[in-house]
Amino acid sequence: MENKNGDDDPLVKLSDCLEELVNFTLYSHSQSPNLLNLSTQFCSTLLKHHPTNPLPSSHSQADSLDGVPLYPLYKRLASALLSCMESEAFCSTGCNLSMTNEFESSSMLHKHNEWHKLIVEKGSEIVNILKSVSFELHVQEPFFTQLKDGLKTIEGRCASGKYNRIELGNRILLNKSLVFEVQNVLEKFFQELKVLKKV
Repeated sequence: MENKNGDDDPLVKLSDCLEELVNFTLYSHSQSPNLLNLSTQFCSTLLKHHPTNPLPSSHSQADSLDGVPLYPLYKRLASALLSCMESEAFCSTGCNLSMTNEFESSSMLHKHNEWHKLIVEKGSEIVNILKSVSFELHVQEPFFTQLKDGLKTIEGRCASGKYNRIELGNRILLNKSLVFEVQNVLEKFFQELKVLKKV
């Protein structure tokens, strides 16, 4: 996909990719445990599918915050994060607000304020990054993992269709979870080969 409309009509919406981003972040942390301040067991549990009773695919996002949790649990987390980011507030439900009122004099209020600040600041950063995306690509494995880990910087050429308009500085969203900025565009394939031969 290509963004022709500029920042007014972003190519990618937060609601379309937050679930994949949460999945990617938790999975990456379970592989490299120093990425987040969370235990790998906690992240793995969020990624697990329900062993006996997976919810049907017709289960709506709105329903996912009520009743039986949506499995895998990271989907529920992504849905709650999206709700917080859209409202620019942490714990905006009545139940959570009453719990917060109960702990006003404790460290719970301090934690609540920290989470609110994190949601507003980081949520805004994510939205701004997504607004700057010019192209969206799906990259199959093992190439996606190699790109993510920095083992590959070039995985081919985009020489046909809309992808021949990729320019220096464009941002490309890969698999709805990772944004790369174009550092160099080679005009011809033989120039790419020359660069590869020198390496």
